Amino acid sequence: MLRELVAADTALRRLEVERAAAFMPDPELDGQTTLQSQNAFRGAHVVQLLQQLWVASGRPSSSFSATGEGWAALGFQGLNPLTDLRGSGLLGLKQFAHFARACPQAFLDMLRYNEKELAAGGTAWYLPAVVSTQFTALLQLRDAYPLHRRHLEVIYDSVPAAPAAPAAATAVLTRCTPRRELLAAAGVGAEGGGKPPPDAAERLAAVWRDGAASDAEAGMYVLHHALLLHFKACWERDRPHVMEYNTYMEKTVYPTFFCEGWTMPEATQQMLAKKK
Repeated sequence: MLRELVAADTALRRLEVERAAAFMPDPELDGQTTLQSQNAFRGAHVVQLLQQLWVASGRPSSSFSATGEGWAALGFQGLNPLTDLRGSGLLGLKQFAHFARACPQAFLDMLRYNEKELAAGGTAWYLPAVVSTQFTALLQLRDAYPLHRRHLEVIYDSVPAAPAAPAAATAVLTRCTPRRELLAAAGVGAEGGGKPPPDAAERLAAVWRDGAASDAEAGMYVLHHALLLHFKACWERDRPHVMEYNTYMEKTVYPTFFCEGWTMPEATQQMLAKKK
C-alpha cells in the first residue's frame, strides 16, 4: 500500500510538471515556432496530439493544419490552439485529446451541439476546448473545490483494466475499477455489513498482493473526463446563456460534482469502459 501511495505521488507530480509546462516559440524552427514547448516537451509530441484532435473531430488527416480558423469549431478561441493552454499546459492538451478518443461520441456531440446552436443564432453555446482545459487546471491545482472520498478513490485507488503507457501521446487509458469493487467481489468489502468470512484477512491480502497496482495518472484522466461529461449533461439540459457561464458553473456544475454524495454515473462508467 505504501509503495502505491509513493507511486501515486510521483505520478501526480509528473502531471503537475506537464500542466506547468508553458508553450514558447522556438526560433530554430522557422514556420513552426508556435508548436514548440519548453523543457522536455518538443514539437513532434504536440503536433501528434493536435492531429489526434483534428481527426477525432471528423476531419481527414490530409486537411490538418496546426493553426487556422478550423480550431474554433473545437472550442479554441484563436487561430493557434496552444494559446488557450496557458493555465493547463501540455497536460490540458493531452487530456482533451484523450477525451476525444476515449469518448468519441460525446466529443462529437459537443461539437455538433455548438455548431447547431451558433448556426441558429442561439446563446446557449460553449467552448469545449476551453472548458476541458479549465477542468484540467482545476483538478490538478485542487485549490478551489475540495475532493471527497469518491473523487480520491478514483485518483488513488483505481485499478486499470489494462496497463497503458501514459507518457505516450497515443496512450489510451482503459476503465479504472475502484478497489472497493475488487474487495466486494472477494467478499471482504467494507460496505454492505454482515459478518466477515473466516478467511477475510487472507482474501484481503490476496486482493492487494495479486491485483494490479492502482494508477493515479489514469485516475486523474478518468476524473477529468467524468467532470467534462457532467458539465455536458448539465449545460445541454439547462441551456444557460453563454454570458452566464461562470455563474452557472459555480451554482450548478461544481456543487453537484464536488460534493460528498457524488458517485460516478453508470452511463459514464460504461462510456469510459469501452475499448478504443
